[in-house]
Amino acid sequence: MVTTAVGSKNCSIEEEFVRVQGVKTSVLKLGHLREKDADGPPQTLMLVIPVSTNDNLYGLEAQISHKLAFIRENIPSDTSLILIGHSIGCYMILNILDGLAAKNVARCFMLFPTIERMAVTPNGRTLTPVLRYLRWIPVLLAFFFCFLPQFIRREIMKWLYRKVDYPECTQKALLETVTPWTTNFAMYLGKTEMNKVTTLQGELVEKHLSKLSLYYGSIDDWAPVQYYHDFIAHFPQADAKLCDLRLKHAFILKKTEGKTMAKIIWEWADSYQILVSSN
Repeated sequence: MVTTAVGSKNCSIEEEFVRVQGVKTSVLKLGHLREKDADGPPQTLMLVIPVSTNDNLYGLEAQISHKLAFIRENIPSDTSLILIGHSIGCYMILNILDGLAAKNVARCFMLFPTIERMAVTPNGRTLTPVLRYLRWIPVLLAFFFCFLPQFIRREIMKWLYRKVDYPECTQKALLETVTPWTTNFAMYLGKTEMNKVTTLQGELVEKHLSKLSLYYGSIDDWAPVQYYHDFIAHFPQADAKLCDLRLKHAFILKKTEGKTMAKIIWEWADSYQILVSSN
Protein backbone atom coordinates (compact mmCIF):
# COMPACT_ATOMS: atom_id res chain seq x y z
CA MET A 1 0.00 0.00 0.00
CA VAL A 2 1.30 3.43 -0.88
CA THR A 3 -0.17 6.36 1.00
CA THR A 4 0.11 9.93 -0.21
CA ALA A 5 -0.79 13.28 1.23
CA VAL A 6 -4.54 13.80 0.96
CA GLY A 7 -7.07 16.35 2.13
CA SER A 8 -9.54 13.92 3.65
CA LYS A 9 -10.40 14.43 7.30
CA ASN A 10 -10.93 10.69 7.74
CA CYS A 11 -7.47 9.58 6.74
CA SER A 12 -5.70 6.67 8.37
CA ILE A 13 -2.80 6.96 10.80
CA GLU A 14 -0.34 6.44 7.94
CA GLU A 15 -2.00 9.11 5.82
CA GLU A 16 -2.13 11.59 8.67
CA PHE A 17 1.54 10.99 9.39
CA VAL A 18 2.30 12.22 5.90
CA ARG A 19 -0.39 14.86 5.49
CA VAL A 20 0.69 17.02 8.43
CA GLN A 21 4.30 17.27 7.37
CA GLY A 22 4.10 19.48 4.29
CA VAL A 23 6.56 17.30 2.43
CA LYS A 24 5.82 15.46 -0.79
CA THR A 25 6.22 11.99 0.67
CA SER A 26 5.01 8.44 0.16
CA VAL A 27 4.73 5.86 2.91
CA LEU A 28 5.15 2.29 1.68
CA LYS A 29 3.96 -0.70 3.65
CA LEU A 30 4.84 -3.73 1.63
CA GLY A 31 1.88 -4.49 -0.58
CA HIS A 32 0.55 -3.34 -3.93
CA LEU A 33 2.16 -0.33 -5.53
CA ARG A 34 0.00 2.38 -7.00
CA GLU A 35 0.74 4.00 -10.32
CA LYS A 36 3.04 7.00 -10.30
CA ASP A 37 1.50 10.39 -9.66
CA ALA A 38 1.05 12.54 -12.72
CA ASP A 39 3.61 15.03 -11.41
CA GLY A 40 6.32 12.43 -10.91
CA PRO A 41 7.68 10.26 -8.10
CA PRO A 42 7.93 11.55 -4.52
CA GLN A 43 10.97 13.54 -3.49
CA THR A 44 11.28 11.67 -0.21
CA LEU A 45 10.11 8.17 0.49
CA MET A 46 9.49 6.64 3.90
CA LEU A 47 9.46 2.86 3.91
CA VAL A 48 7.71 1.51 6.99
CA ILE A 49 8.81 -2.03 7.64
CA PRO A 50 6.29 -3.56 9.56
CA VAL A 51 5.95 -7.65 9.77
CA SER A 52 5.05 -20.10 6.41
CA THR A 53 6.26 -22.58 8.40
CA ASN A 54 8.41 -23.06 5.32
CA ASP A 55 11.59 -21.30 6.44
CA ASN A 56 12.31 -20.29 2.85
CA LEU A 57 9.09 -18.28 2.84
CA TYR A 58 8.11 -17.38 6.38
CA GLY A 59 11.30 -17.48 8.42
CA LEU A 60 13.11 -14.36 9.56
CA GLU A 61 15.83 -14.57 6.92
CA ALA A 62 13.22 -14.98 4.18
CA GLN A 63 11.36 -11.91 5.43
CA ILE A 64 14.59 -9.89 5.37
CA SER A 65 15.36 -11.07 1.83
CA HIS A 66 11.84 -10.12 0.75
CA LYS A 67 12.22 -6.54 2.00
CA LEU A 68 15.58 -6.18 0.32
CA ALA A 69 14.27 -7.53 -2.98
CA PHE A 70 11.23 -5.25 -2.79
CA ILE A 71 13.37 -2.13 -2.44
CA ARG A 72 15.81 -3.17 -5.14
CA GLU A 73 13.07 -3.95 -7.63
CA ASN A 74 10.62 -1.14 -6.95
CA ILE A 75 12.47 1.91 -5.63
CA PRO A 76 14.49 4.09 -8.05
CA SER A 77 18.11 4.51 -7.00
CA ASP A 78 17.82 8.30 -6.99
CA THR A 79 14.93 8.28 -4.48
CA SER A 80 15.88 9.43 -1.00
CA LEU A 81 14.93 6.64 1.40
CA ILE A 82 13.99 7.06 5.03
CA LEU A 83 13.60 3.61 6.56
CA ILE A 84 11.34 3.36 9.59
CA GLY A 85 11.33 0.10 11.48
CA HIS A 86 9.35 -0.93 14.53
CA SER A 87 10.24 -3.85 16.79
CA ILE A 88 11.54 -6.72 14.61
CA GLY A 89 11.44 -4.32 11.65
CA CYS A 90 14.52 -2.68 13.17
CA TYR A 91 16.41 -5.96 12.98
CA MET A 92 15.32 -6.28 9.35
CA ILE A 93 16.55 -2.78 8.55
CA LEU A 94 19.91 -3.50 10.12
CA ASN A 95 20.25 -6.63 8.00
CA ILE A 96 19.32 -5.10 4.65
CA LEU A 97 21.59 -2.06 4.77
CA ASP A 98 24.59 -3.91 3.33
CA GLY A 99 22.45 -4.81 0.34
CA LEU A 100 21.34 -1.21 -0.20
CA ALA A 101 24.75 0.29 -0.87
CA ALA A 102 23.54 1.49 -4.28
CA LYS A 103 20.47 3.16 -2.79
CA ASN A 104 20.23 6.64 -1.31
CA VAL A 105 19.41 5.77 2.31
CA ALA A 106 19.14 9.09 4.12
CA ARG A 107 18.27 7.81 7.60
CA CYS A 108 16.99 4.78 9.49
CA PHE A 109 14.64 5.30 12.42
CA MET A 110 14.42 2.25 14.66
CA LEU A 111 11.49 2.40 17.06
CA PHE A 112 11.34 0.16 20.13
CA PRO A 113 14.06 -1.97 18.52
CA THR A 114 14.18 -5.71 19.09
CA ILE A 115 17.69 -6.22 17.78
CA GLU A 116 19.15 -8.43 20.52
CA ARG A 117 18.37 -10.98 23.24
CA MET A 118 14.66 -11.29 22.46
CA ALA A 119 14.05 -14.63 24.16
CA VAL A 120 15.32 -13.41 27.54
CA THR A 121 13.23 -10.24 27.70
CA PRO A 122 10.16 -10.29 29.98
CA ASN A 123 7.85 -10.89 27.01
CA GLY A 124 10.30 -13.32 25.44
CA ARG A 125 10.44 -15.52 28.52
CA THR A 126 6.64 -15.67 28.58
CA LEU A 127 6.00 -16.24 24.90
CA THR A 128 8.97 -18.34 23.77
CA PRO A 129 7.55 -21.61 25.18
CA VAL A 130 4.23 -20.87 23.46
CA LEU A 131 5.91 -20.04 20.16
CA ARG A 132 8.09 -23.15 20.27
CA TYR A 133 5.74 -25.79 21.64
CA LEU A 134 2.16 -24.51 21.86
CA ARG A 135 1.68 -22.73 18.57
CA TRP A 136 -1.34 -24.89 17.81
CA ILE A 137 -3.41 -23.23 20.57
CA PRO A 138 -3.63 -19.73 19.00
CA VAL A 139 -4.10 -21.37 15.60
CA LEU A 140 -7.04 -23.39 16.94
CA LEU A 141 -8.57 -20.28 18.51
CA ALA A 142 -8.22 -18.43 15.22
CA PHE A 143 -9.90 -21.35 13.46
CA PHE A 144 -13.00 -21.10 15.67
CA PHE A 145 -12.92 -17.30 15.50
CA CYS A 146 -13.20 -17.40 11.71
CA PHE A 147 -16.40 -19.44 11.88
CA LEU A 148 -18.19 -16.87 14.01
CA PRO A 149 -20.58 -14.43 12.32
CA GLN A 150 -18.90 -11.16 11.51
CA PHE A 151 -20.97 -9.11 13.97
CA ILE A 152 -19.89 -11.43 16.80
CA ARG A 153 -16.26 -11.18 15.76
CA ARG A 154 -16.61 -7.42 15.67
CA GLU A 155 -18.07 -7.37 19.18
CA ILE A 156 -15.22 -9.57 20.44
CA MET A 157 -12.72 -7.11 19.01
CA LYS A 158 -14.53 -4.19 20.62
CA TRP A 159 -14.46 -5.97 23.97
CA LEU A 160 -10.76 -6.85 23.68
CA TYR A 161 -9.90 -3.22 22.94
CA ARG A 162 -12.56 -1.64 25.14
CA LYS A 163 -10.00 0.28 27.19
CA VAL A 164 -7.98 1.44 24.19
CA ASP A 165 -8.71 4.40 21.95
CA TYR A 166 -7.53 2.50 18.90
CA PRO A 167 -7.61 3.73 15.28
CA GLU A 168 -10.68 2.59 13.35
CA CYS A 169 -8.48 0.74 10.88
CA THR A 170 -7.25 -1.60 13.62
CA GLN A 171 -10.48 -3.53 14.00
CA LYS A 172 -10.98 -3.75 10.25
CA ALA A 173 -7.43 -5.02 9.72
CA LEU A 174 -7.76 -7.67 12.41
CA LEU A 175 -11.09 -8.91 11.12
CA GLU A 176 -9.63 -9.24 7.63
CA THR A 177 -6.32 -10.84 8.55
CA VAL A 178 -6.89 -13.13 11.54
CA THR A 179 -7.12 -16.63 10.07
CA PRO A 180 -5.61 -19.97 11.14
CA TRP A 181 -3.04 -19.63 8.35
CA THR A 182 -1.90 -16.09 9.12
CA THR A 183 -1.83 -16.89 12.83
CA ASN A 184 0.33 -19.95 12.23
CA PHE A 185 2.70 -18.03 9.96
CA ALA A 186 3.00 -15.14 12.42
CA MET A 187 3.64 -17.51 15.31
CA TYR A 188 6.29 -19.33 13.30
CA LEU A 189 8.01 -16.07 12.45
CA GLY A 190 7.92 -15.20 16.15
CA LYS A 191 9.59 -18.49 16.97
CA THR A 192 12.39 -17.85 14.50
CA GLU A 193 12.85 -14.39 15.98
CA MET A 194 13.32 -15.86 19.45
CA ASN A 195 15.86 -18.33 18.08
CA LYS A 196 17.87 -15.96 15.89
CA VAL A 197 17.75 -12.51 17.49
CA THR A 198 20.30 -13.14 20.21
CA THR A 199 23.63 -11.31 20.43
CA LEU A 200 23.68 -7.72 19.17
CA GLN A 201 25.20 -7.53 15.68
CA GLY A 202 27.85 -5.07 16.79
CA GLU A 203 29.80 -5.02 13.53
CA LEU A 204 26.70 -4.19 11.52
CA VAL A 205 25.70 -1.49 13.97
CA GLU A 206 29.20 0.01 13.88
CA LYS A 207 29.27 -0.04 10.09
CA HIS A 208 25.98 1.81 9.67
CA LEU A 209 25.84 3.77 12.92
CA SER A 210 26.05 7.14 11.18
CA LYS A 211 22.63 6.52 9.61
CA LEU A 212 20.86 4.98 12.60
CA SER A 213 18.51 6.69 15.05
CA LEU A 214 17.10 4.47 17.80
CA TYR A 215 14.14 5.13 20.07
CA TYR A 216 13.85 2.88 23.13
CA GLY A 217 10.77 2.63 25.31
CA SER A 218 10.83 3.19 29.06
CA ILE A 219 8.14 0.55 29.69
CA ASP A 220 8.98 -1.89 26.90
CA ASP A 221 9.06 -5.58 27.82
CA TRP A 222 10.49 -6.46 24.42
CA ALA A 223 13.48 -4.11 24.68
CA PRO A 224 14.00 -3.26 28.36
CA VAL A 225 15.59 0.01 29.49
CA GLN A 226 18.79 -1.88 30.31
CA TYR A 227 19.16 -2.66 26.60
CA TYR A 228 19.24 1.09 25.91
CA HIS A 229 21.94 1.63 28.52
CA ASP A 230 23.93 -1.33 27.19
CA PHE A 231 23.68 0.02 23.65
CA ILE A 232 24.86 3.49 24.67
CA ALA A 233 27.72 1.93 26.63
CA HIS A 234 28.90 0.12 23.48
CA PHE A 235 28.17 3.01 21.11
CA PRO A 236 28.38 6.27 23.09
CA GLN A 237 28.26 8.31 19.89
CA ALA A 238 24.97 6.73 18.79
CA ASP A 239 21.86 8.79 18.11
CA ALA A 240 19.70 6.90 20.58
CA LYS A 241 16.92 8.21 22.79
CA LEU A 242 15.01 6.81 25.73
CA CYS A 243 11.30 7.63 25.69
CA ASP A 244 10.17 9.90 28.54
CA LEU A 245 6.49 9.81 27.54
CA ARG A 246 5.77 6.21 28.59
CA LEU A 247 4.73 5.25 25.08
CA LYS A 248 3.91 1.57 24.74
CA HIS A 249 5.71 -0.87 22.45
CA ALA A 250 2.48 -1.22 20.44
CA PHE A 251 1.95 2.54 20.31
CA ILE A 252 0.11 2.33 17.00
CA LEU A 253 -2.86 0.70 18.73
CA LYS A 254 -3.67 3.97 20.48
CA LYS A 255 -4.55 7.04 18.43
CA THR A 256 -2.86 9.59 20.66
CA GLU A 257 0.33 7.58 20.97
CA GLY A 258 0.50 6.99 17.23
CA LYS A 259 0.22 10.72 16.56
CA THR A 260 2.81 11.49 19.22
CA MET A 261 5.26 9.01 17.71
CA ALA A 262 4.68 10.44 14.25
CA LYS A 263 5.52 13.93 15.49
CA ILE A 264 8.68 12.67 17.21
CA ILE A 265 9.90 11.02 14.01
CA TRP A 266 9.08 14.06 11.92
CA GLU A 267 10.99 16.44 14.18
CA TRP A 268 13.87 13.98 14.42
CA ALA A 269 14.09 13.63 10.64
CA ASP A 270 13.76 17.38 10.18
CA SER A 271 16.72 17.93 12.52
CA TYR A 272 18.88 16.08 10.00
CA GLN A 273 17.57 18.24 7.15
CA ILE A 274 16.71 15.17 5.11
CA LEU A 275 13.19 16.26 4.24
CA VAL A 276 12.63 18.32 1.12
CA SER A 277 10.00 21.02 1.05
CA SER A 278 7.22 20.43 -1.47
CA ASN A 279 6.76 24.14 -2.22
